[in-house]
Amino acid sequence: MALSDIIQRIEGDAATEADALVNAARAQAEATLTVAREQAEREGAAILSRGATAAAAEAETLRAAARLAARDGLVAAKGELIDQVLARAAQAVVELPDDEYSALMARRVAAASRGGERVRIAAADFGRLDSRLSDAVEKVAGRDLGLVFVDEPAEVEHGVVLLGDRSEVDLSVAALVEERRSELAMLAAQALFGGGEKDEV
Repeated sequence: MALSDIIQRIEGDAATEADALVNAARAQAEATLTVAREQAEREGAAILSRGATAAAAEAETLRAAARLAARDGLVAAKGELIDQVLARAAQAVVELPDDEYSALMARRVAAASRGGERVRIAAADFGRLDSRLSDAVEKVAGRDLGLVFVDEPAEVEHGVVLLGDRSEVDLSVAALVEERRSELAMLAAQALFGGGEKDEV
């Protein structure tokens, strides 16, 4: 075989082998691309699924927060209304006729006194209580409790303060309302909202 024929045959075999390699590489590349595309689609779907789940969870969290905020706002609004009712109740006590008001304060003093205490009257009530409270207390108690009514006003808005050697009893109107707060608040809730508000007050 001539040298030229050998060279030509080698070149032909090389070309055929090169074509085969190129075709194989192309097929491998297409297969790899297909796998990559499928994986990307799966990952994309997973990412979208996770995103949808996260978005749904976030939406539920926001809804729950909104419901809680609305409930808190309603409870606060009801609480404010009840506080207004209690404030009005305190004002109604203050607006009692002088004889009824002094009788109320006398009952509170007589119930709290052990005898011999000093009594301080709120500055705002001094004019209506100073001249009648002593007699009213003795009448309620059925005896002289030895109370000393001092000129120094009590540091309360309305009512009196009973001072012993080691004690101080707030007998003010505000203290009276606070003592009955739970009961009054429940009554107010029933009147305002039809009951069922006890746990929210």
